[in-house]
Amino acid sequence: MHRQRCRVCGTPRPVARAARGDRRRRRRAAARGARRLPDRGRAGRPRVRTRRGRSRRGAAAQGADHRAAGRLRALDRAGQPAAPHPVRVRLAQAAALRGAVPARGRAARRARRRRARLGRGLGRRRADRRAAGRRAARAAAAAGDRRARRAARAVLRDAARRLGTRCAARAGRPGAGGVGDPAQHPGPGRAEAGPVSEDTSRALAAAIAPGRPRPEAALDVPPDAIAELARRHRVAPLLARRLDEAGLLGRLAPEARDGLRRAVLDAQLALSRLEAMAGPALDALSAAGVPAILLKGAALGTLVYGDPSLRPMTDVDVLVPDARVEDALAALDAAGFDVPDARTLAFWRRAYYNVPVARRDGLEATLEVHWSIAQRGRHAPDVDGLFGRARPAPFAGRQARAPGPADLLLHQALHLSYHYFEPKLIWLYDLALLFGEDPDEDPLWPRARAWGMAIPLALAVLAVERAFPGTVPERHRERAAAVRRARWLVRRLGDERSLGLFPRWSERRHQLVLALLTLDRPAAALRSLASWLARAARFGDRAGVAGRRREGVV
Repeated sequence: MHRQRCRVCGTPRPVARAARGDRRRRRRAAARGARRLPDRGRAGRPRVRTRRGRSRRGAAAQGADHRAAGRLRALDRAGQPAAPHPVRVRLAQAAALRGAVPARGRAARRARRRRARLGRGLGRRRADRRAAGRRAARAAAAAGDRRARRAARAVLRDAARRLGTRCAARAGRPGAGGVGDPAQHPGPGRAEAGPVSEDTSRALAAAIAPGRPRPEAALDVPPDAIAELARRHRVAPLLARRLDEAGLLGRLAPEARDGLRRAVLDAQLALSRLEAMAGPALDALSAAGVPAILLKGAALGTLVYGDPSLRPMTDVDVLVPDARVEDALAALDAAGFDVPDARTLAFWRRAYYNVPVARRDGLEATLEVHWSIAQRGRHAPDVDGLFGRARPAPFAGRQARAPGPADLLLHQALHLSYHYFEPKLIWLYDLALLFGEDPDEDPLWPRARAWGMAIPLALAVLAVERAFPGTVPERHRERAAAVRRARWLVRRLGDERSLGLFPRWSERRHQLVLALLTLDRPAAALRSLASWLARAARFGDRAGVAGRRREGVV
């Protein structure tokens, strides 16, 4: 051991004599005319004594020394002076990034020490800022004050700007949007929008509630907000009908009233296009002898709503037998539809359970041909039984068929579960109307267990009761309360303040976990996970499937 003065503060300090290999390395570097590199023994870390008596550094410390030496060599190439001391190494690097050289003298040494202390506390300050942003967001969400929410958003933006956070929602987004805030839960094909308060969501649900609506609740919130929310959730025709029947439509602001009227006209125009497309398709399938069943909106508009214009749709869903899919597509091809080729159809048969087709004449309407109503390995619906229990349902001027009451309700509950219980309000309204018909519980719940969807059905009951209290019959509420895992999911993962069951489960990895937890059988969860992994490895995740769906290629 010998003593050497510190190059920064001038204080003598003991320094271990360099090992033989270090001395030889420095002599060779001096012979080549290179600048002196920092000694590994001066990095402020203890040496490790080996059996042979030769000192060496730990692997982590050696890696840090190599990185420091590389930075110093970069400074040498840039013309900066060498800085063997670790503190001077950090300061020289920071100065090189700023394009300046550290000054010398007592003031410069004090500044260096102060910067070093600040650097050590940087991680602690970052954690404190993140925690402050989360606390402000939670306080604003609990208080429900608009000014507090704006202040919390400002805190989060400032924290994101200073810390380089990619998304302010990771630090806690103010306000729990629930079913009334699609911006927090943008699903596939859903455009992001501004946040909507829970008061607006609950007022909209109360205004259109089946059985005992309260249209006057729509006048207690900003009219432009409730009109925009009704348009997003496809209940604008229902809201306009309820307000018109109560004589309150004229009390809305002109902009909100015009927005509702435009939404109603858009829904009627879309319905006319869909009927013009679906009529020839049903004729072609009937002529080819392919059985077809209408699903979702096409069946609900006629059988449940009574007026198809009150049930907006974006496409028409038709179920055909699995063994007749190729025959159905051939019949649609002959009727003027643009159907996928064999390779694309093989992709959709493996990755999903339906395939979209459209008219070749450019009509803006889509027909989705289903061969099942559930993903393979996730649920096991009785598709053959759906055809055996089908009932008449006129649509587009044709006498079509639709699922029976229990089958239609189970399919809507299954569709709700595939959207991770963050649905549009129109889907909850569909289920409320179906439960309002008081279906017989004997075929409903045993069939749900046979299909492996008792938990999704129980969660659908809980979701409808939260949005429209009192619409589900008591016996179905009791059967849903008996499903323990559904109660556990709502209690542990839900949010009582939100209109939706799981408002915070918007990220894809969370949705996959939630989807596995809602399966009745452990074997189904394993099969579903294996199927998803195989599909993601071959075709990509949902984004890749959606892209292939839009482009129509594999």
